[in-house]
Amino acid sequence: MKNYSKAITHENTKQTEKLFGEAQVKNRAGGYVYEVTDMQRLTRFLILGADESFYSTERKTTIENAEIVLNLVKNDLTGIDAVNKIVEISESGRAAKNDSAIFALAIAASYGTDKVRSYALSNLNKVCRIATHLFQFIEEIQNMRGWGRALRKAVANWYTEKDEQRLGYQLLKYKNRNGWTHLDAIRLAHPKPSTFKQNEMFSALSKGFDNYKADKDDQFFVGMNFNEIVGTDEKKAANLIREYKLPREVIPTSMLNSPDIWDALVDGDMGMTALIRNLAKMTTVGYLSPFSSGTNKVVEMLSNPEKIRKSRIHPINVLAALLVYKNGKGYKGNNTWDPVSSIINSLEEAFYTSFFNVEPTNQRYLVSLDVSGSMSWGNIAGYEFLNPMLVSAAMAMITLRTEKNVELRAFSTKFTNPKITKNMSLDKVLAVINKMYFGRTDCSLPMIWATEKNIPVDTFIIWTDNETWAGNIHPSIALKKYRQKTGIDSKLIVCATEASKFTIADPKDRGMLDIAGFDSAVPQIIRSFSLGEF
Repeated sequence: MKNYSKAITHENTKQTEKLFGEAQVKNRAGGYVYEVTDMQRLTRFLILGADESFYSTERKTTIENAEIVLNLVKNDLTGIDAVNKIVEISESGRAAKNDSAIFALAIAASYGTDKVRSYALSNLNKVCRIATHLFQFIEEIQNMRGWGRALRKAVANWYTEKDEQRLGYQLLKYKNRNGWTHLDAIRLAHPKPSTFKQNEMFSALSKGFDNYKADKDDQFFVGMNFNEIVGTDEKKAANLIREYKLPREVIPTSMLNSPDIWDALVDGDMGMTALIRNLAKMTTVGYLSPFSSGTNKVVEMLSNPEKIRKSRIHPINVLAALLVYKNGKGYKGNNTWDPVSSIINSLEEAFYTSFFNVEPTNQRYLVSLDVSGSMSWGNIAGYEFLNPMLVSAAMAMITLRTEKNVELRAFSTKFTNPKITKNMSLDKVLAVINKMYFGRTDCSLPMIWATEKNIPVDTFIIWTDNETWAGNIHPSIALKKYRQKTGIDSKLIVCATEASKFTIADPKDRGMLDIAGFDSAVPQIIRSFSLGEF
């Protein structure tokens, strides 16, 4: 007598076969996995963006995720939730770039229900916090809709709701971005100045300062007329930069070759993002050199946890700055410099500091990095020299450095020990991972290894693009088998590295969690889920 039930037993089902009775979909590599919800997909898109990957172009990923946003905003309830999620991710700085949030908000403000469109526009200031964001939003939304009264009002409010100091700084620092100027936006939105000073500012943008009647002893006036005031006098320029906390954008290009000017900018109000973007330039002109006063000031800034967290700079942007600066040569162009070792060390520490505060849990973690071929392809946050595999390794170092009980492994169709320790530099870690075996993907290997070796694991963490297909057992089933054998109610956290719809985490299992991997809140999410706090 034949035993037909063996054919549908989950333990006998390869990853290229659908689990009987499960709502699974085929991923792009040919394996069957689960599908995330539209809200989960939105979160992935907001954090991970739509960079090119092994299986998809940037355009295709953008279209797929735009459709998800569109589905959400065509319903009042899900649309409001979607806008709230856009605001939450954008304001918290959890994404390396704000581009996806701006794009998603433009979709909500263009194609949502009346209620959703209105709500999206009412949150414009929260997502578009600087003029660069505003200009990008205007560019995006003009490709989707016309300039109605609600849009004009929202853009007008972006200007008039700011106090005079904040407004002046925006007009001064972001004069022109992506082909847009403040004058362009103001002409389209027709804002009504709420104060005399605002009226004078708007008038000066179009008519100049000949008839300017407002206070001339402030940052806005001095910055807008900086060239005329200082001429070629670098000493005077440096004094004004310090006194009025002027941004780099008002300084003539010729003066940016002066170490004294950079010293004034650092003493002024230079933000963390501007600082790390200009490290190479400051080194080239001699402001940053071994044991110099400039180096001491910059190291102090990079070593200040409060400043780093207040700046909301994303860890991936710090990682990119570290790799570029240490390289001593731009990945684009011919600029070269001699890196200062103390700056390199401070950037690495800043990378770890830029994550949310994380306290150890004393749980037992098995962290596994997918090093299959697809993970070494594409880029992250627009950085051509960063791929999912490298960034996953850097992110995983947070767990390794924070927790006492961690094993870190790597896998494709083999489960290997890369021999990475918490005391290794990021540069060394990335070099080790870059040499790992590239092959097919089997995400069940961490659980299989732990089962065979009788390794007690409280939480499995897998960094992957979810394109698994090569195994003889599904990852979710491998975890359940591990639980049965060991008696440990182990959890699985899947850190997704791409904004696709796939996940190896079973959504019906409360002990499995899918998250967007390159979220600055990942360490805190891992901690909370591991402790059963949600």
